[in-house]
Amino acid sequence: MKTLFIQNNGIQESIGVANLSGILKANGHDTDLLLVSHTRDLIGAIKKYDPGLIAFSALTGVHHSIEKLAVTIKRQINELLGSAIVEEKSYRPYNPQAPGKPPT
Repeated sequence: MKTLFIQNNGIQESIGVANLSGILKANGHDTDLLLVSHTRDLIGAIKKYDPGLIAFSALTGVHHSIEKLAVTIKRQINELLGSAIVEEKSYRPYNPQAPGKPPT
């Protein structure tokens, strides 16, 4: 399966994405990474790669913009590609009493 990671924190190294990508590659999968800040035509690049899975990497503070981006991508290309977009909306590390809700 082709997995596309999308990252919106500039060119900072993401150890989590690197680890997941390495595990996937070691098990016969293809992976690629798009940096939002360095990709002019994000939708076009996603369509060209034709992933079976799109995964997002986000740091605290930019996670809301990534969520909006995921919704946009899902609306524009999910049905065309048949891709799965994995969404994780748990904020428990920041507010254990309110899973699924951002801290106030």
